Amino acid sequence: MRYKLFSLLLSVSYMLSSATAQTVTLKQIGNTNDHFQMSYPVHYRGALYTFNYGALYKTNLDSGIIQRLGNSVYKNIRYFFAVNNRLYIIETDGSMLVIDPLKGSWKSESIIGAWLNVMHVIVVGNSFYSFENGVFYYHTALHTDKRKQIGKDEFYNLGGLYHTDSKLYSNIDGSLYEINTGTGEWKKITKAKSWRSVKSGAVLNDKFYSVESDGSLYESSLLDGTKKVLDKTRFIKGGHLFAEGGKLYTILEGTLYEIIIN
Repeated sequence: MRYKLFSLLLSVSYMLSSATAQTVTLKQIGNTNDHFQMSYPVHYRGALYTFNYGALYKTNLDSGIIQRLGNSVYKNIRYFFAVNNRLYIIETDGSMLVIDPLKGSWKSESIIGAWLNVMHVIVVGNSFYSFENGVFYYHTALHTDKRKQIGKDEFYNLGGLYHTDSKLYSNIDGSLYEINTGTGEWKKITKAKSWRSVKSGAVLNDKFYSVESDGSLYESSLLDGTKKVLDKTRFIKGGHLFAEGGKLYTILEGTLYEIIIN
């Protein structure tokens, strides 16, 4: 009788674990190796913008169709981002260029040296932020004199930055923090030091997805820090992660995939 009861409990446990187990499917978008020489990836409004030897390309994330934008070659990129339906480049000399994402035409937005002291830039939703000498700034316009400080002078170590349309997160020394973009306050996600091995990450629906140094794909709750492995094999050679339009994507060995989690 005890043996039958034990067997029954094992069967129930197996069925429950099978019912809740998650599977990861990689759906290829576009052709193999389309993004092999990709650099400075930016995702914005259903598209992925990348550079290939300085030439700007746009990939439709639904169809995988790639088109070159304009004929220009950009050789001095420092930061690349999208905001207000435009693409922007901050160049190594501190100047800024604005690019039309439909035609690929560009013009100068800021003079040489204007952005030279900026240490990092990021867009959260439709708001543009920069970091300079440990200070976090919100910009009311894309000019260095159109900004206001957010919080205290405590942004010298930014770690890895990740964002949604409304929130900003940082991974510093293996601990995840939410940064309040209104006050500059840092809030640690419950479990510290759990994300030391992150190589690439993205935030989607209150979850932090990460590819780690052993090639595993993890899902972590940004509410309580709970972390679980989703895949142990297919990300062994790395993989750039990003979330766009409510979907999760990766680029593995130059090929773009949508990550479907069931």
